[in-house]
Amino acid sequence: HKDSYFGDYIQKITDSLIDNNFKVKPYGISSTFATFHIFDNKGKSKKKLNLDFINEKSSVHFGDYYSSGKFSKIDNMRNILSNKISIISRQEPKDIADIWFICKNLDFRWEDIIYEAGEKRLVEEIFVVECLRTFQFEKLSNIKWIKPVNIENFKPDCDIIIENIITKSENKLFTKKMET
Repeated sequence: HKDSYFGDYIQKITDSLIDNNFKVKPYGISSTFATFHIFDNKGKSKKKLNLDFINEKSSVHFGDYYSSGKFSKIDNMRNILSNKISIISRQEPKDIADIWFICKNLDFRWEDIIYEAGEKRLVEEIFVVECLRTFQFEKLSNIKWIKPVNIENFKPDCDIIIENIITKSENKLFTKKMET
């Protein structure tokens, strides 16, 4: 389900950011997705934050929302991960990168994540494994990373994710030291 007010929400968010002295550069906007690069201090700072918004309404949500500053409803990493798994068929490099990053930073069991993704959209464990196994990792070089990332780490880490999904085990990347 798509939210017909998506464009209005995006406009309110960008207006608020601009009103609070942030420079907002649209990177990609459509009726289903919007990406922005946000710069502090009206663009004088080289520090950049990427914001992604997806227009996908789901009646299924896992975990709580949290707030930070002016943002009153921020999703949690676990729910974002189950969302990414539920749309893995898109084979988007950013989705794969997000899955990898969340796995590096969140303790969970894959059996639970696959179940939660399946509650949102029909997702089979074997399909998720096949999407990860056949992903073309060279596409990750098209991502504009904030900090350089060693793309060589993705394939072996993805193999660990695949093994964890198949064995329905805990996320073993979480205990691994973050190497970017």
